[in-house]
Amino acid sequence: MITHYHSSMLLRVSAFLFISFQAVYTQPAAEYPCDTTIRNGFTERGEGDIVYFKCNTNHAIINGPKSAQCINNVLDVDKLPSCQEFQSPKTRAHLTYEDVECSDENRNILKDSIPELFAEMKCLLSGECKIADIAHGCIHGTKIQLEVFFDYPSSDTQYEIKDYIDNKRYLSRRKRNTFPTPDQNNANTVCNPGQGLFDVGNGLFVCISCALGQYGENNECKLCAQGTYSDAEASTSCTACTPPATTLTEGSVAASDCVEVCTLAAVEKGTYQVNSVNKAAGDIVAKDTVFSLICDSGYYVGGGQSHVMTCGVTTNVLTSCYQVTREPSGSNVYYTAGGGTVTCKVTSATAPTSFILAKSDGNNDMTNWDRTTTSASSTASGTNDHSAEFTGVTAGTYTCIAVINGAEQYVPNTAFTTVELSVSADPSAAVTKYVGESATLTAQATYHSGVANTVITWQKDGNVYSTDISSSSDSSFFKSEASFATLALANRGAYTATASFKDQTNNEQASGNAAFTLNVVGLLTNPVDSFSGNLNIKYVVEATAQTIKCKAGYSSTSVGVKMQHKAPGASSFTDLTPTTGPTQTGTDNNEWEISYVIASAATANGGNYRCIIEENQVTKITGPEVEVSVVEGLNVEMNAETVCGVVGSAAVITCTAAYPDSQTNEPYMKFYKVNANGDDTLISDANGIVTSGSKDVANKKWVATLSFSSVPDSATGGDYYCEVNYPNDPLIVVNSLSATDATKQKTNLNIFYADPIAKQYKKVGEQFTLSAVFHGGNYQTATFRYAGNDLLATPSYNSQTKQTTVTLSVTAALDSIRSYDAYFQASASECPGTQPEVTTVAVVEIMNVNMTASNPDTTYGVDTGETLTLTCQFSNPSSLTSAGTVSWTKGTTAVSSGIDSTGVTLSPGISKLTIASTSSTDTGVYTCNVDYSSVSVTGVSGTYSVTVRGATDMQDNVVLTGAANTVFSCSFFGILTTSNVITWTKSSDSTPITSGVTPVALSGETIGSTLTITSPSTNDEYTCALVASESGQQKFTLQDTARIIMMQITSFTSSEATAAVGDAITLTCESSAVPQGISLEKTTKIKLGSVEKMSSTTANTYTISSALSTDNGVYTCEVQFGSDAANTDTETLNQYVRHVANTNAFALSDGSSSAVLTCVFYGDALSSGVTWTLASTAVTAGGRFSLNTDSHDTATLTTTATLTISSYITSDNGIYTCAGTYSTGGVTLSGEVTLSGVGLDSFSSTSPTVNKDGTFTLSCVYTHTDTAVVTWTKNGNAFTDMTEQSNGVHTFERTAAVIEDNGAYVCQVNYGTDFELVSSSLTQYVREVELVTGATVYHAGTATLSLTCKFWGDESTTATWKKDNTDVGTVFGVTAGSPVTWTSSSMFMETTVAIDPTVISSFGGVYQCGAVYTTGTESKTGSITVVALTASITGRAVETLGETLSLTCVTTTGYPDTITYSWTRTNGGATALGTERELSLTTTDAMTDTFTCTVTYNSQHTLTATHAVFIQSVVSLTQHGITTYNEVGETITLTGSIKANGAPTVQLQKDGAPVSSVSPSVTATSNANEYTFQITTVAAKPTTGNAVTYTVSFTVVGVDANAPSKDITVNVYDKCTLPSNPDITVLDGNSKDHLWSQTGLTCSGGKSLIFGTKVTCEDGTLVYKTASDVASVEPKCVEVSTLSSS
Repeated sequence: MITHYHSSMLLRVSAFLFISFQAVYTQPAAEYPCDTTIRNGFTERGEGDIVYFKCNTNHAIINGPKSAQCINNVLDVDKLPSCQEFQSPKTRAHLTYEDVECSDENRNILKDSIPELFAEMKCLLSGECKIADIAHGCIHGTKIQLEVFFDYPSSDTQYEIKDYIDNKRYLSRRKRNTFPTPDQNNANTVCNPGQGLFDVGNGLFVCISCALGQYGENNECKLCAQGTYSDAEASTSCTACTPPATTLTEGSVAASDCVEVCTLAAVEKGTYQVNSVNKAAGDIVAKDTVFSLICDSGYYVGGGQSHVMTCGVTTNVLTSCYQVTREPSGSNVYYTAGGGTVTCKVTSATAPTSFILAKSDGNNDMTNWDRTTTSASSTASGTNDHSAEFTGVTAGTYTCIAVINGAEQYVPNTAFTTVELSVSADPSAAVTKYVGESATLTAQATYHSGVANTVITWQKDGNVYSTDISSSSDSSFFKSEASFATLALANRGAYTATASFKDQTNNEQASGNAAFTLNVVGLLTNPVDSFSGNLNIKYVVEATAQTIKCKAGYSSTSVGVKMQHKAPGASSFTDLTPTTGPTQTGTDNNEWEISYVIASAATANGGNYRCIIEENQVTKITGPEVEVSVVEGLNVEMNAETVCGVVGSAAVITCTAAYPDSQTNEPYMKFYKVNANGDDTLISDANGIVTSGSKDVANKKWVATLSFSSVPDSATGGDYYCEVNYPNDPLIVVNSLSATDATKQKTNLNIFYADPIAKQYKKVGEQFTLSAVFHGGNYQTATFRYAGNDLLATPSYNSQTKQTTVTLSVTAALDSIRSYDAYFQASASECPGTQPEVTTVAVVEIMNVNMTASNPDTTYGVDTGETLTLTCQFSNPSSLTSAGTVSWTKGTTAVSSGIDSTGVTLSPGISKLTIASTSSTDTGVYTCNVDYSSVSVTGVSGTYSVTVRGATDMQDNVVLTGAANTVFSCSFFGILTTSNVITWTKSSDSTPITSGVTPVALSGETIGSTLTITSPSTNDEYTCALVASESGQQKFTLQDTARIIMMQITSFTSSEATAAVGDAITLTCESSAVPQGISLEKTTKIKLGSVEKMSSTTANTYTISSALSTDNGVYTCEVQFGSDAANTDTETLNQYVRHVANTNAFALSDGSSSAVLTCVFYGDALSSGVTWTLASTAVTAGGRFSLNTDSHDTATLTTTATLTISSYITSDNGIYTCAGTYSTGGVTLSGEVTLSGVGLDSFSSTSPTVNKDGTFTLSCVYTHTDTAVVTWTKNGNAFTDMTEQSNGVHTFERTAAVIEDNGAYVCQVNYGTDFELVSSSLTQYVREVELVTGATVYHAGTATLSLTCKFWGDESTTATWKKDNTDVGTVFGVTAGSPVTWTSSSMFMETTVAIDPTVISSFGGVYQCGAVYTTGTESKTGSITVVALTASITGRAVETLGETLSLTCVTTTGYPDTITYSWTRTNGGATALGTERELSLTTTDAMTDTFTCTVTYNSQHTLTATHAVFIQSVVSLTQHGITTYNEVGETITLTGSIKANGAPTVQLQKDGAPVSSVSPSVTATSNANEYTFQITTVAAKPTTGNAVTYTVSFTVVGVDANAPSKDITVNVYDKCTLPSNPDITVLDGNSKDHLWSQTGLTCSGGKSLIFGTKVTCEDGTLVYKTASDVASVEPKCVEVSTLSSS
């Protein structure tokens, strides 16, 4: 016998199922989460297991998926499967006898021989197995098949049966002479419907009923699909939910699992959660399920981190979280006058309708805040970024809100403050200064202390200014200064200081400007700037006109500029009256100029000149003087204004200088080339450049030449001038720039040249432009020439660059190369004398492609299947070193196959494309494309159009017999001819067909025709032919053929039209044969109803080896001819399998129901009604009995008969037989139905009222049947903890009762669907007091505390409360509330006490609740301990400045959970100082403050403790009287101030030793805790050196802190008197009686110091030393001569 199964048992056919065991729960079922561990009952219970299963012997269950057993993430024990008795499967043996006539006689003979055939099988002999049934049937009339079913109660017999059947020798011993040994014999294992077959190890199998949520099929338990459920074990199918309801998972176990659902959408920046479990997009939840949108970190919905919705209730389901941001992003937004600008932003796939800027009114309700709304806009087109800008935002606290889908979205706690800023200028008005004075411009930005970064930048006259800028700041301002130590004219101008206020991320939030005007008065030019030359003396040629100028900068009307002249030999300057001026000059209105004109220079005009500036006629600035000398007439000039030259040719420039007789020495002449930067270049002889000069005596001139043998390049061009040095004394320098004739001052060397033109590469027909650039002048005659002919070109002249550009539009011709000459000649107006000519060459190389075909006659296309070769020949430019790259395309599609590129060489290139066998897809335009990448020429191409002609394959027509008509369609493509005729013929008749022919208008180069054949009856072949002509000449012919194929189902028959269960049946479907030479696939299908039984392209039979009642029905044969489903023929037949199906019937024993007995007859119709008998006695209609036989159902091929017995009584019980005779053959079949009575006898408890941990047993006794289903409920909910003790008894035993056992229990028994459930109920009470608020409660005393007790079980009254054994009625501040009355449904009385900590100071203690039960005298009490939470600070109240302040936060000991700490200072702001229990800080003056420790107990209770700290210190210490030198014995006075928390006692120390001879005086000031002190002492001689350190400290009575102190250093010196030596001088200027230590000495009167350099006063005695501190004698001062003579 099988006693148990191990956990290693595996499902044979369903891996997701496992054999498990009956549930036994260690806690109340409602507490199990879905991920509860479930263990089998045969292993030891593991640590922490919550649920394990155990079944009785020979019982097991199949557990389904836990997801189907969950409600709101809680395991629903009502949906767990129950234990099922497992059964041994049947073993079915197949025995087949061949060559035996399948007659009733032979089948019965073989059936009767089975017991003898298996007589030696041991299990039959021992009774451990038995033959349960024998079925037999025929196969094709010549085979008999027997199926023998064995039942076995032991697993050991399973192998024996299989071995016996598989071993032929046992069978052969028992074979009869009449029949051969069966040639096929095997065994397989089967289970009853609704069961699964399971391997339990060692090859043994058992049958177990499928669990809830499953159905059985072919020995396998399968899960019900989503949308279906199974609420009964051993089901063979699942029930579909009524739409729109569905189930949430597979394997659903009840109709209640069918619910309406919502499908969760995808969420942006968040996720959905149901009961804290994340859900993915596409998941479903049941209607009315509450689910939440949980936002990612940093994202919010509606101002919160989450949003709660309900499936089917919430209409606006949110799918997005948002992060509303702004710019600027800092906590403060700063702006200057007029308000700031704030941009609110959000990233959202759904664009916001608007943004709101809400201004806080101090309350948390944002709906009442002042609001400004503006529409949103996308930051960039096509993005999800949206924003809105708010301007003029004034001071206040604001929050950005985005309105999306009507909901306001914002990030909480992100309010920002707007702060107004100002920028001021000092001086605010324009300031005027003189050159050399100093000035300071100050810009100050006043701001809020929250500014993170302020930068001030400067500009002068609109340009960046950064010279001598300094900055400073404190907590309220930022200052920037522009300093000018010595002003210059360049410093004058308009200055702007821009203050930029930036946040922590360095983004600018606001800016403001301060404007300044700095007027600097000074000279801009002097007279020296008005004369030519570069020597100190300016020479002016006599009789020449000269203009002398003064220019100054000023803006005041009291300021003016003057010019002064001191004539030769004069001793003073005189004012000159300006010829013009003062007048404004340039773009600056503050620049003024005066001019003095000398019409003809004479000797008297020589002398000195200067400029001055006066203010109110007082000279402020005097400019430098310039000396002027007037000399006899000298002149230098250039001979030509313009000289033209060509690069590579010669050029000469000539200069002439006056050479008067007074100049006895030959002048030296130099040539200069003018440079734009003013640094002109001196030309020297080199590289083909020669300078030379000669004297023209007759004309008193000197002629100089500058010769270029070959102009090297265009850079040689430009302006040249010459300079003459007249070497007489004084030296006079004159250049041509001072010539009176402006055209003779400079000679322009104009160089003519052309830019080279790069070679171009073009393809034939390409439009392009040639361009040539000529330099030197305007050449209207510039053009291009080709083959000696001028072309129509277009010149263009740029006067600034002196460039002429000539362009020519050209179309590339079919030449390999072309050369174009660009030509121009200068005009006579620009080049006097010979006009230069310049040419340059433009070379263009041309590319071309030529296409040919191998078949030149392609006018009317190419036949399908031909070979066609296209040849592409292309040119390669002669200058290229590599050939072009070839590619082929057809239309726009690249061609890669069939290409021969072996001919792609330099001259010429050839590429071939071969189409091996043309088809219609080859029609198109082929392009050969050549790219020359080395010269950037692409797309040199040629094309060839190819048309392929042929016939589109005409399809054979499959026609079902009896069809009305069929249509052939033929078409021909690639037809380029204009005259085309299509004809039709039939192979059985060569005469052309004219009837039913219709031309078809097709597009493009395709033509066609259709042929309609009416009532086709025979197979035949048809030909469609095309004759193509052009201009009366036939060009080609094409044709196509197709056939008619007639098909049908010829027969559909059964080998056994009327069969019995176990018979073999063969259904045969015959159809037309496919004609020879035709490829046509036939698909034969045979169906029972809509269920397909076979489908084959080769077979046409369906065999049932052993018929069952389910094989009874209407069969259909479908044959599809070819691939077109329209060519399908169908036939039907009725297959009868005779069988009687019946089930046992039940009725309630109390007679409250009727009994209905049913038999179903499968197969053909019955000849008459069904008869019923009971114990061989006929049952007739009448009285309480009614009989009914339905008509034969032609759809299911069944007949149903019922016997109904009203008012059931026990004597009706028995075995009823139903019998019916079939109309065909007169065969009679019968079935048996057993009727019995059922009912519920009792439902009771052994102890209806027990205390917690007590014992009770609930028992339900009922009439047992195989179909009886027992269910319990508790308080209206399913209860499954009961067990079946025996047939007819279910119990629930509790050895340690808990309060959850309280409840109203109901036992229900369901005997079937034909009558109501029977049930009985009882109430079970378990007495116990529940401490609802817990046995220990921690409370901070900041709010009212409520304590609650519940008294469970039967009715209780008289609730009482005590505190520390004292009735709460006498405890002030503790009030007991009215108890909640006990009811039969709640089964508890609840009582509460309220504790007000503001009234009762010691609210901590033990509180006792009590109550008395109404039944009996039992009472119960419970105790709750309340622990008061506290917080305090320990540490010094007074600490010394600079010392370490240590404070400790003291909390309640023994608190079991987390405690957190936070420290702050009252005046130091809310910034956290630390989060540890102990706080340690180095003290500063600012720490005289109140410190607060905030204590949080487990995030529930918050308390604060404060501690005042005073910081004591010696604030200041100074010396009064002489501070630089203090003589030994001199009185010293020290004063200072003290901060102390009480009257201080002051002490004095000298160099670390106490000074006891002093009596410090201490005086309290008007300020609290502030004192002043004064100490008088005598200067003592220092131990070493000249300094004494005094230390002042103090103590305060009662203050436990280190004494504050402060040091001061005092210089103390001895007193010495210097000797009265008039020759020695003290370098530091002190008098001889001065107190001093070391003084440098020097001698007066030109004398020198000997024997020493310094003197020291030591102990009142003078000590003389050398520079190296070596002792010396008294110094002496002696004459220098004395030193020399010695």
